[in-house]
Amino acid sequence: MIPKVFHFIYITINSSFEFDLVSYVAIASCNRINSPTKIILHTNSIPIGKYWDELKDFVDLNKVHIPDYIFGNKINLLAHAADVIRLQELIKYGGVYLDLDTICVRPIPDSLFSETCVMGLELRPGYSFWNLLTMLFTHFFKFEFRLLLYKLKKLKRLKYVGLCNALIMASPNSRFLIKWLESYINFDNTNWNYQSVIYPFKILLKKYKGKDIKIVNHRYFFYPTYDRIGLLQLFGTSDLTIESFPNSYLHHLWISEIKKVINFNEKELLNSSDSYYARLIKQYV
Repeated sequence: MIPKVFHFIYITINSSFEFDLVSYVAIASCNRINSPTKIILHTNSIPIGKYWDELKDFVDLNKVHIPDYIFGNKINLLAHAADVIRLQELIKYGGVYLDLDTICVRPIPDSLFSETCVMGLELRPGYSFWNLLTMLFTHFFKFEFRLLLYKLKKLKRLKYVGLCNALIMASPNSRFLIKWLESYINFDNTNWNYQSVIYPFKILLKKYKGKDIKIVNHRYFFYPTYDRIGLLQLFGTSDLTIESFPNSYLHHLWISEIKKVINFNEKELLNSSDSYYARLIKQYV
C-alpha cells in the first residue's frame, strides 16, 4: 500500500528562499484536492514569504543534505541531486512525490494507492499518430526496410520519452525504486534526463518486465506536454476547462520550458492572463 503522504523538494545554494506562486499552488492544490495525511517539504534551506506563510501550518519541513556524490559519482546539478533525494525519501517513507511545478485538478484514484509503485509515461513532444505514420511510409517508399523494421520494433519508444519522475507513487522500500537507485552506480552527470526518465523506462521495465510497478497513460499526470501546442494549452489565452482534460488528475507545468514560448510571470498570471492555468489558480490566491 502507498501511504497518502505527499512529498515535495526544494533545494538551493542559498540559506533561505522565497516561496513563489507556482510552488504555492502545487502544494495548496495537493492539500485541497487529495486530502493528504501529511505533506512534507524536503529542503536544505529556510522557506520565507507570503506564500509560505499560507502553507507552513500544514506542511512539515524535513532538512536534507544536498548529495555531492552517489556511489562515488559526482553530482554537479541541483536537479540531479533532487532526483536522488526523491528516490531516497520515497524508499524511506513511501508516499507520493510531486514536483513543485504541478497542479492537482482531481483526486488521485484510491485504486492507485493499492499498488507498490506507480509512474506515468512522458509523451514525446510533437508526437502524433499521423507524424509517425508519415515517417514509416517514408522509410517504406525509400526502400529503407531495415530502418523501418527497427522503428516498428521500437514504436513505444518513438511515442514516449520515458517515465516522468515529476510524479512517483511508491510504498516504503519499493523494490522498483531500490533497483532504480542502485542503477546510479553508473550515473553520468553530463546526461540531463537519462538516469531519471529514460533509464527506468528503457532498462528497468525491459529487465524486470514491468514487475513491482504500474505504468499509467501520459494523460493521467503529464498532459498537455511541453511542445509549443501543449504549453499554449496551459498558458495561452483559451476557453479550456478541466473538462477539456477528462483523464487528468494533475498537470505538470514544465516550468523550465515555459519561458521559451510565452512571457511568464506572476503579475500576468494574477491580473491579466486568461489562460487555463490562470483560471485554475484563482481558487488558491
